[in-house]
Amino acid sequence: MAQWVEALRRQLPVTRQWIYMNTGTSGPVPEPALEAEAQAARAMSEAGPGREATVRAGEARLETIRQELARFLGTSPERLSLTQSTSDGIAKVVAGLPWRPGDEVITSELEHASGILPFAYLRDRAGVRVRLLRPRDGVCLTVDELREALTPRTRLVCMSHVSYSTGARLPVEAAAEMVQQHGALLLVDGAQSAGVLPVNLEALGADAYAVPGQKWLLGPEGTGVLAITPRAQEWVAPTSLAWASVDHGDGPAHPLAYRLKPSARRYELATMSLPLFEGLRASVAILDQVGATAVWERVASLATRLKEGLAARPGVELITPLEADRSAGLVTFKLRGVPAPEAARLLTERYRVVGRWVPRPEAVRLSVHLFNTEDEVERVLEAIDELVAGGRRER
Repeated sequence: MAQWVEALRRQLPVTRQWIYMNTGTSGPVPEPALEAEAQAARAMSEAGPGREATVRAGEARLETIRQELARFLGTSPERLSLTQSTSDGIAKVVAGLPWRPGDEVITSELEHASGILPFAYLRDRAGVRVRLLRPRDGVCLTVDELREALTPRTRLVCMSHVSYSTGARLPVEAAAEMVQQHGALLLVDGAQSAGVLPVNLEALGADAYAVPGQKWLLGPEGTGVLAITPRAQEWVAPTSLAWASVDHGDGPAHPLAYRLKPSARRYELATMSLPLFEGLRASVAILDQVGATAVWERVASLATRLKEGLAARPGVELITPLEADRSAGLVTFKLRGVPAPEAARLLTERYRVVGRWVPRPEAVRLSVHLFNTEDEVERVLEAIDELVAGGRRER
């Protein structure tokens, strides 16, 4: 594993300047992925991007990339729609359902805005009732809490695989079975799981699972995928149609006639950026070479080391569950006497530790990935000691 870490760090110039622990917001893109992106853009330009041969070659290449991403995520290409982000994928599912006044959706106040705001909009436009749950422990929704919230009007449950705020891992597999037995759909925000946890979408069983390319997969901004089951495809209509959404065959008999593609590609409207997705493919290939299980074991080791160090320190409140099987690569905590926004700023300005703060609960959040090191974890803990000591003195 050490050789993989060293090799990856050489491909990430940011690690020469910063202790980068903000992959949960945006991961650094390895140089091979940047090169793949540039080469694809150059090749298209040189070949003539509008030539039929270039267009056909690009379509074939995107299909190959779709297949590779599907294999990495444990699903089939027919269930995969290329998107621009997690938010894009979530929005397509939410807007595509046939909502009626009085229908209900369940989500949590600990979700990212992308898992809350679409439902606020539905409430205002369609009269949908939003059940915004507050976990009893303030950290992680349980299956029992979800079960208690279900009603005959529940149409959709939206939850993260890993909470962006607390770092807790949610019981997606158990929730999927329960929600589907109830006759509703489960939509999962996979922003903080894919690329750090070994994700097998077929085994998880969620109806729809939205993934970004730019976080733990270390891909470019503007890339992502939506995995959506055949069951969910029957419920979720495309929010709009364009040439990429339909099966042209020999051409429609009438300009207004169309036939949806018999796969998740029906949710795509037009040409996706081949260079960007070539970059994503190259980044995923690096993680795939290491192996999803090996990546997770490395991340779990670093995250546990950081969490145990934080939990042992006076003046530090660890929010993320200590157990590896209840968390992932995010580590969220509070510092006594130092507001979270100030702590995140000081970590960056004084100690060159790049993290962030989250609003609910207000806390500092760090992300550890494959390229981080034990030495970086120790340096972060030393910085925390100084910040807490400074906070005590100021009081």
